[in-house]
Amino acid sequence: MTLALLEAAVDALYSYLNANMADKLDALDTEYGDFTLDDIKAWYKGALPHASLPEYPSICLLGESWEANDQLSTDLEVHNHITVIIFVGDDNEEVRFRKLCRYARAVVELLNSGEASYGYTHFIDGRIELSESIRSEPFLQAVAVPISLQKWEAY
Repeated sequence: MTLALLEAAVDALYSYLNANMADKLDALDTEYGDFTLDDIKAWYKGALPHASLPEYPSICLLGESWEANDQLSTDLEVHNHITVIIFVGDDNEEVRFRKLCRYARAVVELLNSGEASYGYTHFIDGRIELSESIRSEPFLQAVAVPISLQKWEAY
């Protein structure tokens, strides 16, 4: 294997979450039963969307940094720091809050259940935080889930 670092981690995370998110959202809809979570309409890889407002619901996989935590003669233990940002729009503040919490829960649960599938060990890398909301149409708000994806890579 060659050294792939942050780019490969974002790609692996995208492939796994994109393939499994709809089923996870359906499971959460069944569990709660109070409203339906919409499928993700847009995925942004590597950076925030360039449009003034992102589509919603959408997910941005913001690749922020990587670091070598340990080094051997031909291998690096790489920690890739990525923030998963979920954007939701809803004019009902309580529903918007609940949606943000459930989308964040979906991400965390998928990370836990899928480490073997996407090839990295994951850690929550700080506080899961809500952004301020836009107080007019489309009442957009985001939740940020900071993670670290770790793996030994050859070079």
